Amino acid sequence: MNALAPPFTELIDAFVHVTGAAALVGKADDLQHGLQQLAAELSVVGAEVHRANVAGIRLVDAVDQPARYPALARFHATFDDLLTLTLPPEVAKWAERLLRLPEIPYYEEARTYLLVLARHAENPQLRALYRLIATEIVRAHLIVHAHRDAALLAQIPIDDLSLLEIAEREVDWYLSNLDESFDVREFHILLASALCKLTQHAQELAEALARLDRDVREAMERRARVDALLAEMDSIDALLIRNAFAGEAQIGIERLQDLHPMLLGNKKRNTLDKQLSRLRRQIEKGGAESVKRKGTSFLDLVKVVPESSKKSRSKNKKKEAQR
Repeated sequence: MNALAPPFTELIDAFVHVTGAAALVGKADDLQHGLQQLAAELSVVGAEVHRANVAGIRLVDAVDQPARYPALARFHATFDDLLTLTLPPEVAKWAERLLRLPEIPYYEEARTYLLVLARHAENPQLRALYRLIATEIVRAHLIVHAHRDAALLAQIPIDDLSLLEIAEREVDWYLSNLDESFDVREFHILLASALCKLTQHAQELAEALARLDRDVREAMERRARVDALLAEMDSIDALLIRNAFAGEAQIGIERLQDLHPMLLGNKKRNTLDKQLSRLRRQIEKGGAESVKRKGTSFLDLVKVVPESSKKSRSKNKKKEAQR
């Protein structure tokens, strides 16, 4: 199974050259080697997702079972890590220029092909893989939407698995209710539906909170405020703090490294223990402000995309849907 067959490789190559990313990724050979590694990893992810599908296990449950589906759990965690990772200055500048464009080059073509494969690929592992990727893209949009509403995040805890469940149900419904002549260019309709479900979910949570005992309600509101603060921290710091205060859900550093190789994979256990101790001292001495992220993450950039850019994209999508 070739998880990155043409036209994906062609789209990636065109994207790298058109957007100026070639200067960031280095030599062409380095890019090709990276794509080969990615394809190999995605093949393993596809096999695990397919195995979960055959067993009747939904994504929202499978990603929470890293012992049974380790590659899938890592892939899911990596999506979050990419959004919150502190970017090198040159990458942040490139990403900001990219996000201010009316349309991100080749993004529409890539997600169109995702849906084609998720619906029509002959290999069931490929169908499962690209259904997963489409779901994670929808979830990423939900994360961005939720983080744009700071007041909402500070009041209502919207956890990761809830967002994944919304995204998974919407993608499944979308793919299963399209006839053979469906126009896959209407990916934005799928996103709009998922955003409506997120708003509905938030309203239901708010109503449920209002009916809870005061102590329980205040505890959930505190959790929401903590989540909002963690979102403003460096991704590694936030990961260590979240795990340290996870109670019974806390996992060992080795398992944490396995789930988040991009953030923690090359760090020694002793180094991470010292970093966590330093963070605790900083918080005790200077409060949450003292550990806020100094650099810029992709999520930071997306949250401040000018409204004019979003409106321009919306107009282009409406014209496209009318063709």
